[in-house]
Amino acid sequence: MVNKLSRDADISIEKITKIEKLYHADGYKHVLLVLINLQKKFKHDKNGSDVSALDIIDYFKIYTKGLYGLMSRVVLETWGIYTTDDIGTIVDLLCKYKIISKNKNDKSSQFHNVYDFSIFEDY
Repeated sequence: MVNKLSRDADISIEKITKIEKLYHADGYKHVLLVLINLQKKFKHDKNGSDVSALDIIDYFKIYTKGLYGLMSRVVLETWGIYTTDDIGTIVDLLCKYKIISKNKNDKSSQFHNVYDFSIFEDY
């Protein structure tokens, strides 16, 4: 499991936070680490197929709970991440600033209201 970003990724995320000011840099980093680890998992399990918004949202929950346990929701809210829509916005911004790429079928609406963050209070 990857738990640290490259220096280039860190610098790129710092630039985003100075321009966009929507989320704390750690929120962007966390979503990017979710994406990196999910892509590695997909390459191993699903022969490198693309990940969907639902895959991202599901793995986000697993990864976040694994790192932060019952404190997950508090940590996410500290970074400004309150809903699955926020995850979609971060993914879009990572694409906009060319940190990651997406395919033509990816849409922000696929992240809309997928689950309530109260699920992070259940362990």
